[in-house]
Formats: sequence, structure tokens, C-alpha cells
Amino acid sequence: MNIHEAIDGLEYLIGHSRQVPLTRTVMIDQEEALQLIDNLRLALPDEIKQARWTMQEQQRLLSEAQAEAGRIISRAGERAQTMIGQQELHRRAEKQAETMLKEAAARADEVRRAADAYAFEAMQNLEAQDHGHGQEGRRSPAPVRAHPRAGRATLGLPPRLWSRLRGFSPAARQFLLFSLLTYTAGNIFSLVFNLYMNALGFHNDVIGLFNSLPAVGVLCVGLPFAALADRIGYRLFVLGGSVAATLASLVLALAAVRLWAVLAAGAFALALTVLGILGVPMLTQLSTPAERVALFSVSQSLSWVGTLTGDLLGGVAPETASRLTHAPASSAASLRAAFVAMTILLLATLPTAVRLSGARGLVPIEVFPVRQLLRVDAARFARILLPQLLIGIGAGMLLNFVQLFLAQRFHLGPGPIGALLALIAALAAVTSLLSPVLSRRLGMTRAIGLAQLAGFPLVLGLAFTFSLPLALGILVVRQLALNLQGPLFQIFGMEYVDARERARLAISQNVVFSLGFGGLGPLVSGLLQVRGGYQLAFSVSALFYLLGGTTFLVLFARTRSAAEA
Repeated sequence: MNIHEAIDGLEYLIGHSRQVPLTRTVMIDQEEALQLIDNLRLALPDEIKQARWTMQEQQRLLSEAQAEAGRIISRAGERAQTMIGQQELHRRAEKQAETMLKEAAARADEVRRAADAYAFEAMQNLEAQDHGHGQEGRRSPAPVRAHPRAGRATLGLPPRLWSRLRGFSPAARQFLLFSLLTYTAGNIFSLVFNLYMNALGFHNDVIGLFNSLPAVGVLCVGLPFAALADRIGYRLFVLGGSVAATLASLVLALAAVRLWAVLAAGAFALALTVLGILGVPMLTQLSTPAERVALFSVSQSLSWVGTLTGDLLGGVAPETASRLTHAPASSAASLRAAFVAMTILLLATLPTAVRLSGARGLVPIEVFPVRQLLRVDAARFARILLPQLLIGIGAGMLLNFVQLFLAQRFHLGPGPIGALLALIAALAAVTSLLSPVLSRRLGMTRAIGLAQLAGFPLVLGLAFTFSLPLALGILVVRQLALNLQGPLFQIFGMEYVDARERARLAISQNVVFSLGFGGLGPLVSGLLQVRGGYQLAFSVSALFYLLGGTTFLVLFARTRSAAEA
């Protein structure tokens, strides 16, 4: 009998037994009831065992099913990872092959251009030698004329340097002329702008806002413009920037309405800022590795010449207009004479800009898809921008306060301070030409890193000196040392990244350096001066020079540029 039969029998016994009258109680057969209970007790363990076995079997089947499902999922995941890895490896191999082909093509083009330049220079030297031998063979008296060497001496240039300048490609020489004229015009604007805005009735806080707007504009549109320049080439920017700057300068020279003056000044500053930033990648595109160091050195030297010339013209023009019109030199009418000089210089750049835009080096190296405009090699950009940010912070902590430092510690007036800065600019124009020598002696990366490291002891000494001659000597030597590495650092950055990313690197360098020089540097320096004076502020500035130079040497100790090779 099983458990169900025993329960049914017990239920039947209770239901069919006799009932006690007037109660719900029944009388059952004791022996029969006990027999049914014994049967129930005997049947109960078998049922429980059967149920327990059933539950265990169910759990076993469920565990096996889950384990099999896990194995299936794991095998599927491993196969998917294998397929993904193979696809990623294939994609990386294709990308690396494409990059190698592009680099090989670019290197071949650079080598070809270098060979062309060398052949051209060699032919010129041979022609000069043949001409000299022909002159020696003649017995008849020659007409009186200036000898080529005498002409070089009048320019104050050594024969080797003059030969180097003549060896530059025509496009490179046109770029140097274009840069000199725009540098000069830009420095006239920098000298006169604040004075002109003040003459028009604007207060200092508004003038400060005007000064910040071009930087904000470059920050907002600089990277898209640079990406576009990398994609379509630099021709449009050379012509467009030159025309825009010339028209804006003409408006400044003629318009006396405040709104027109402000709009024209903003357009002029933005156009020249974009031209200045794109000048580095443009010069890289126009030059060969063999001539690049000398060419960048001459370009930086001419920028200092443009600074001196612009400051001179910007000061002389209003004074001359004042004497002619009998109006104060600080009046708006007299100051507009400086904008007239600026317009004349920019008009002179237009023919050069047109010829320069036809140069082969300003066409895009490769037209890439629009979706890649903002895609760059982030790792390389970060490596080259980090030392520049550190140097920018150190320079911003020092140079933004150097006039105030000389006035407060040594009680110098504006005249002596201006004369000192002019002397530094003149010396910088000359020492920039020594960058190729420094690069050949030390190697480009060592020259850059050691020149940056030189700022550490010099700025630290400036922080604690109270001797005016020593302070002036430190300022001059610091500027000359940092100026020597300037062209080399520009070349190194342009050659370190892909040629298709040079304009975007130039914009990024401008933004990062401006962040350090015009943002973090002066802010930190001002806070430290309140707490510890110039000793504390300039000591921290020296540490940033140490960090910048050390970081550069650590990151690039084994990197060799094409120009250095």
C-alpha cells in the first residue's frame, strides 16, 4: 500500500463510522485505524526518498545545462575576440603601411628638393668661378664697378652667410620678404592700438577686453582653420589673410568712427595672428631639410628686425603728423598716420603674397576626408606640447613682470627700460643667426634642451640679485639663450609630426603657450609675489624652466630630425 491509499482508507474509516447522537463525534474501529496509520508510516519514507531523488536529479540536470551554456558562451566569446583581434591587427597593418608609404613619399620629395637646391647652388658657384677666371684672363682694363665681395661687406654679412641666403629657394626668399613686411606692420599696430583706442574715448577695461578678443577668436576658430589649411593647402590663407589685413588697415587709416575702428582692428589682429601662426608650417613646407635650420634662423632674426622697425615707424609717424597738423601726437588724427604707414607696408606685401601663393610647397600634401579634420596623432602632440607648456608658464611668470621688476627693485623709468628692451631685441636679431652653429655643435635636441635649462640658473640668479648691472646682464643672456633655441624648436616640432598635421600643431602650440604665458604664468606669479616677493615668484619660474628643459631632453633624447640629419 502506498501513501495515497493509506490516506484514502483513513479518510473512508472516519467518514463511515457511527456518529454519537447530538454531537459531531464518531466512533471508529481502533484496530482498523491503527493498521491504517502503520501502513501510512511504512509508505511515507519511500515517498520522501522518491521526492528527494527527483529534486536532486532536477538540480543535477539544471547544473549540467548551465555549465554547458557557460562553455558555449565562453567558446563564442573567445572566437569573437580572436576575430576582432585579427581584424584590428589587419587594420593596424594597413594603417602602418599607409603611413610608411606617405613618409617615404614625403622623404623622397624632401631629398629631391634638397638635391635640386644643392645642384642649383653648385651651378651658381661654378658659374661664379668661371666668371672669375675669365676676368683674370683678360688683359684689357675693366670698367670700374663694385666687386661682389665689396657689396657683401656693405651689408655687413660674411661671405658664407651671404652664400647661404642666396642658396635659399625663390619661394623661401619671397616668404622672408612677406614675413618682414607683415612683422613690421604688426608691430606698428601693437605699439599704437591701445593709444588709439584711448584717444577714441575708450576706458582701460574696455581696451583690455579688445586686446583679448583676437586670442579668443584664435582659440575658437584656430583649430578648424588649421585643419582646413592642412586639407586644402595654405594658398587661400596667404591671399585671404593679406587682403583682409590690408583692407582692415585701410579702414583704420581713414575711418574716425569708433565702431568701424574697433571692427577693423579686430579683423586686422585676427588676420595677422592667423598668418603668423601658419607661417611656421608654411616655411617648413617651402624649405628643404638641408636649408631649414638656417632659414628659420634668418626668419626669426627678421622678426626682431620687424619689431625694431615697427616700433620706430609707429613712434615716428604720429610725431611727424603732429608737427605737420599742429595736433597733439596722442590725438586720434595723429595716431592714424601710423596706420597709413602700416597700410603702405601691407600693400607692398600683396604682390609678394600673390607670387608666394603660386609656390608648389603651399599645396596640400594629401587631401584627406573631412571627418578627419580634427583627428591628429594625440600622443605625439602631447609629447611636443608638454615642454612648451612648462616653458610658457615659466616665461609668463617672469616676462609679464620684468618691467615692473626693474621699476620697483632698481627704480628705473620708462626710458631706460625701453632702451634695455630695444637693446635685447637688437642683440636677439643678431644671435638668431647663430642657431645653425649651435645645432651643428650640439645636435638639435641637445641644443634645445640645454638652452631651455639655461633659464633655470639665470632666472634663479635674477630673483636674488640686487645689483643692477648683474640683473641687466642676466636678462640679456637669458633672452639670447632662449632665442637661440626658438628656430630649432619650431623646426623640431614641424618635423616631429606628420606633414598633414603641421598647421594644427602650430595652432595647438600657440594655444598651449598662450595658456602658460598669458594665463597660468602671470596668475601664479602675481599670487606668489604677494606672499614672497620677486624672490619666491622668480624662483618658481626658474623651476618651470628646469622642468621644461628636463622634460624635453627625457622625451626626445634619441629623436633626430630630418634637418639635423
